[in-house]
Amino acid sequence: MNRNLAKEIVYGGLVSLLFNKEAFYHSVVNDHYNRWNDSGKDALAEWALAMSKVIFETEYTELKDTAQRQTIEALKGEPI
Repeated sequence: MNRNLAKEIVYGGLVSLLFNKEAFYHSVVNDHYNRWNDSGKDALAEWALAMSKVIFETEYTELKDTAQRQTIEALKGEPI
């Protein structure tokens, strides 16, 4: 998975939680009253744990691919 796709997934997941009335209370009176419900806090924690795996795998794969490409270029004598 590429970084942009991972960002879209993370952003989309957070927006979904924010607009779920069972997870997040949004006040039309004042933003000061916006808050996560208890079930929303639990869902947010579970979501963050799940997304951390996706983010780590994405970053690790990009780093590994970059390192392999640079190594091959260096062995061929190409500028990195």
